[in-house]
Amino acid sequence: MRQRIVAVVALVIATGLAAWNALGGDANVLLEGSLDLGHGVVVRRVHLDEPRLDLVVATIPRRSGLRLRAVLAPKLTPLAEIANRRALVAVNGDYHELHGFLTGKTYSSLVEGGDASDLERYKVVGKALPDEETFWLDTDRAPHISALDLGGKLGLPETVSQGKNHRGSDAILVSEPLPGRHAPEGWKCFALEATGKGFKVSGQAQTSFEGKALVVRESAVAAIGTALAAGTPIELSVAKKVDLAIGTGPRLLAKGEVPRRVVGGEWVRAARTAVGFDDERVFLVVTVHEAHNAPTMAQMGEAMKALGCREALNLDGGPSTALWARGAVRNTSSMRTNDVGSALCVEVGESGKDDVR
Repeated sequence: MRQRIVAVVALVIATGLAAWNALGGDANVLLEGSLDLGHGVVVRRVHLDEPRLDLVVATIPRRSGLRLRAVLAPKLTPLAEIANRRALVAVNGDYHELHGFLTGKTYSSLVEGGDASDLERYKVVGKALPDEETFWLDTDRAPHISALDLGGKLGLPETVSQGKNHRGSDAILVSEPLPGRHAPEGWKCFALEATGKGFKVSGQAQTSFEGKALVVRESAVAAIGTALAAGTPIELSVAKKVDLAIGTGPRLLAKGEVPRRVVGGEWVRAARTAVGFDDERVFLVVTVHEAHNAPTMAQMGEAMKALGCREALNLDGGPSTALWARGAVRNTSSMRTNDVGSALCVEVGESGKDDVR
């Protein structure tokens, strides 16, 4: 009998480990209380009375040697995999495409923290969604929330909107494609090969591509002309250098107040993620995945104000809403996969070099 019980327990453990491994070694554990992650970073469960919301809040001290990174996933990926165990804490990032050859790509400008001269970090270059703002750090690593157009260009005629992995462009440099991508009707694909810091066109127009490619709307092909000939160099330039950028919108707080656009807008109730800051801290905030806990955009703004933020920005919401810390997604106890296209991560950096000012 004892051997049978041991065997059953072993089977249950093995089944549990198989499920754990199927989720990439991650777990979802609804947080109660708080977690001290060290380096001044604390994740806590917060119950607000007005607005009535349950939140999971990570506070990150500024000027403390902690590095923020905006990370673009190569495809829709569980948040835990993006955090890659190097992060102290991470939240889901920008809105992302669900269909077509840009599946998983973010909607607006995304720049990873690091050397501002490294153009490879400008994963998504172009203007953010119309009238939306971006959370960004300047080259001194001071945080801002404002409209941000990095002015990305591929060395093509100025009359053609262009960018890297950017959904709103007529000419798109797809630098991190999924294999065997088929451009939709109305687009042409030109294969690229890497050459130093840039690329060059290596093939004629196709309807699909396997690697790096320049994907051009058919209506823009004539305007680009000889720039699409084999051997033509394609090099990215950026008008404005920043240390980090991750978009979405709308802005939830401006100088401590919820903007009129958010208060008067018709926003659905949904799970939400936000980033904000005051003079001493950066806040990463998610709502707890519970049926009664789906705020309007205005309520999320009021929640960020109640936490003490001066400025705040909405990130992607709905099923993507997730905060990862110490091996688990902490705002849900369900087996959600939390697939996202990008993430905002906090890592231990070098004091004086990586701190948010």
